[in-house]
Amino acid sequence: MSLKNKQDSYEEGASSDTRTIYLNDSLRNLQFNYKSNYISTTKYNKWNYLPLSLLFQFRRFANIYFLAIAVLQSISIISPLNSGTAVAPLVLVLAISMIREGIEDYIRYRSDKGKKNVLLMF
Repeated sequence: MSLKNKQDSYEEGASSDTRTIYLNDSLRNLQFNYKSNYISTTKYNKWNYLPLSLLFQFRRFANIYFLAIAVLQSISIISPLNSGTAVAPLVLVLAISMIREGIEDYIRYRSDKGKKNVLLMF
């Protein structure tokens, strides 16, 4: 089989599977409606922030320990203290950690958004 025949058979067989991409011309590539290769580095969105953040917080052994202590101090027969003395510090630590994670995720979101705009320019 000659080189010309191989090229002809390749062009005929691969015509349905080929993908044309124009380098450094994003406007011309829009006509093909290819799926984007955009990658998001964020962990949360509006709807799953609270449940996922709480799940990540309670993966830490210390938070589980303090939750158990707060539950035990809430039982009046076992503990002479008010339940608020154990619940308040736990809620404060969880709130600060969740706010910090939310801010970090928002910064990642803004970074992703900036990178997406840069990729579309080329």
